Amino acid sequence: MPMPARGPALAAIAPRQVRYILRVAEVTIATGILQLFVNPHNRELLTLSTRWSIAIVAGALLAFVLYGIVRGAAKPAIERLLAVAPIAAGGDEAAAKQVGLLRERIRKLGYVQMTIGIVILAAMVTARFS
Repeated sequence: MPMPARGPALAAIAPRQVRYILRVAEVTIATGILQLFVNPHNRELLTLSTRWSIAIVAGALLAFVLYGIVRGAAKPAIERLLAVAPIAAGGDEAAAKQVGLLRERIRKLGYVQMTIGIVILAAMVTARFS
């Protein structure tokens, strides 16, 4: 995509994408909580006596951490980027510097989210095969 078209495209896509990610995360967490009531192994979760229970509890806690990162850090950074980017495109040096910092912060948050997601997947695979 050509550089001049990226700003309007990001402004149109980013808010919907963030809302979509948050709703999918909320549904995923809600179905995980529902599993606690439906699963016959739910008594094992309280004792943490098996690999299965440790993996499920660790995955659930990390899912809440991941949701908090998206809700508390990534969403405000994206919203700030969308507010500052048009000003930077107009030639404001301070805004351009802030855009660079925000992009780097969003990138780092993305790496943290992917790392936590991989740990959650490994925990769920461990739970499945234990």
